[in-house]
Amino acid sequence: MTARQQRDNAHALSRHLAETLTSRDVVAVYRADDGEIDLDPLIRMCFARGIDAAIPIVRGDVMQFARFDATTPLTRGTFGLEEPLDPERLAPTVILLPLVAFDRTGARLGRGGGYYDRYLSERPDVRAIGVAHGAQEHVGHLPREPHDVVLTEIVTEKGWITIGK
Repeated sequence: MTARQQRDNAHALSRHLAETLTSRDVVAVYRADDGEIDLDPLIRMCFARGIDAAIPIVRGDVMQFARFDATTPLTRGTFGLEEPLDPERLAPTVILLPLVAFDRTGARLGRGGGYYDRYLSERPDVRAIGVAHGAQEHVGHLPREPHDVVLTEIVTEKGWITIGK
């Protein structure tokens, strides 16, 4: 994809997500890396609307989330990803999961490590929404492991995909 296509996709995806987020939500976002759909337009919208945002921090094999706003000083953390220099832990109500690939059964491929699976398996009340470019949709079925958390909602620049409802 060209840089313009990626930027256009990010803005379209953000508009779709913005329709469902409220000031009662704590939204776990991420800083895009290696072709992931960029959530910066959505992050700016959260800041403007008073919606709390959090980004992942990884220590060992545990992922948690920390407050993230326009003034948060960032540093390079585990895997070279940006995270708050002095993290204030937050418990998200909505988690936006970056996807490498997904299918229409809710199966997904991430970047490995199982961090989101472990986090979500202990918190079934958290709304998990996969986010990706529409081109990342896999035709057919992706493999699943017993520990994989299956998604019921995915958003791309084309709109919402609801699984099993």
